[in-house]
Amino acid sequence: MPSLPKLRADFKAALAEAEALKANPDRTPDQSARILEITKSLLPNLQSQISTEEEVEAVSLDPYKAANDESFGTPYTAKARQSGQTHIDKNGDVEDEGPHKLTVEKFKAIADPSYRTAFKWYLYNGEKYLKERRPSTYKTLSAGIDEDVGYFIPPEIMSEILRREPAPTTLAGRVRRITTGSPRVTWMRTTYRDSNNIYTSPINGQWTGEGRNPDASPEPTYGEASINVHEYTGKWSISNTAIADSGRDLEAEFSYELGIWSQLHFEKYLSLGTGVGQPQGLWHSTAITSDAAGAPELGRAGWVKTGTTGAFDGDTLRRMKFKIPLQYVSQDTSFIMNQASAEAISLSKNSTTDTYLFQNSQVYPGIVEPVPDRIAGYPITYCQFAPDIANDAYAAIFGSLKGYIMPVRQGMTVRVLDEIEALNGRRVYMFHLRWGGRLIQEQFHKFVKIKG
Repeated sequence: MPSLPKLRADFKAALAEAEALKANPDRTPDQSARILEITKSLLPNLQSQISTEEEVEAVSLDPYKAANDESFGTPYTAKARQSGQTHIDKNGDVEDEGPHKLTVEKFKAIADPSYRTAFKWYLYNGEKYLKERRPSTYKTLSAGIDEDVGYFIPPEIMSEILRREPAPTTLAGRVRRITTGSPRVTWMRTTYRDSNNIYTSPINGQWTGEGRNPDASPEPTYGEASINVHEYTGKWSISNTAIADSGRDLEAEFSYELGIWSQLHFEKYLSLGTGVGQPQGLWHSTAITSDAAGAPELGRAGWVKTGTTGAFDGDTLRRMKFKIPLQYVSQDTSFIMNQASAEAISLSKNSTTDTYLFQNSQVYPGIVEPVPDRIAGYPITYCQFAPDIANDAYAAIFGSLKGYIMPVRQGMTVRVLDEIEALNGRRVYMFHLRWGGRLIQEQFHKFVKIKG
């Protein structure tokens, strides 16, 4: 029997189809017969299956589990394991648990060229067509099913989607992005062992010799931080006329549109995500220190306040390169701000000489090269989601974003739905993207806070 979420989805789709057909005053006899088929057979049958599955879900097996406790390692508890936990069974086998996991076997199946061909048929014709008219193709497609949400997108298309970076987006290429097969990632976080911000390695020790204390042991200098992987559901609607256009490459268009969308989506939530049911954004309050003097805290970046109220000032901008510990300065260290902030900086002038503070050429300032291309020797990275200049706003970031970890779950799924917009002559593609993000090492960057 199908899973409970799939039964509920099928029930919802059947009901939507019946409502759409019934609302059509010019329906054909076949459509009227279809309404009766749905209401007298399909919906009651699905409702009965849902009721059965709900009863099964309510059954508790905890008393029987406790009586047969053969767990490995720590004592067994009857509490359900949370999504993303790693389970070690009595044989010592390790398994990552959680919904929508792309297994090694499934990845091999969707990497096969025949699966890509089947996926293309699916994009053009939908699931029902393949089941009824091309059963062999549907069998190939079924190797990539993700039971509740659709079919995994072939790796070749997925790589194109994640590689495409349109001009307005910059952050996704600067954070530390990793690929994972789990719904939660645990990351090591190093901490300082001294007050001078020098020693950050998790390795510690001592000199050994005749005078060594055999009971002494080095203290670990690292901790762990968990990063949840969240799921985002998107929708793409296209007309049936466009799909039927023989000169149109639907697969290429799907890859292109999804690629443009995904990068803008990453940029928005890497900047502004709340961290609750979605990634934590760099500018969200939980990623910025709460210390009154701007000192960094664990998992929260510090800040430096400008010397001028309501604006950037030259002294603060030039000081920023000395506010990041040297071991965290790298080739991708830059100022990150929106275009309006950069414009304001480029127009800053010396009040005495009336000359621009940031010049690209002493002979033709602002003509030979764009102004400003650099501030105090460091380039500007534009992010249009960065705050505007305002009192107490964190209008810019200086440093590298390598302290922010962005796990992206293997496999994006898509489901073709013919019923939702059938009356409008359109087909809907529902896709699911899973990723997360969190600031782990706060020493890599600091904010420039506008004085209020």
